Amino acid sequence: MELANRVSTQTYINGLKAMDGWSAVDRLSQIKAKTLVLWPDSDRSYMWEQEETLWRNIGDTNLAVIPQAAHNAHLEKSPIFNLLVLDFLTSEKVKARRLAITG
Repeated sequence: MELANRVSTQTYINGLKAMDGWSAVDRLSQIKAKTLVLWPDSDRSYMWEQEETLWRNIGDTNLAVIPQAAHNAHLEKSPIFNLLVLDFLTSEKVKARRLAITG
């Protein structure tokens, strides 16, 4: 959370301007890969509704919520983040897809 507190208001405004009017929600269902959606529950950059949209609209999705972490969860809660990613990458479905792609 400390890292999020150091981001200036102007940085948030610039990010919002860059994303204004852009959406790919209608194409999320085209994603065929097993997907992991990670959401730090104290993220001020992305609200729950955005993460929920990914989770509900991408076909084969796992959702993991990282408690008491902000936008840089990979730095703030790296042990939890790494366990979640490792668990996902070593899951049977991800392994099977990787084998199907690489032969």
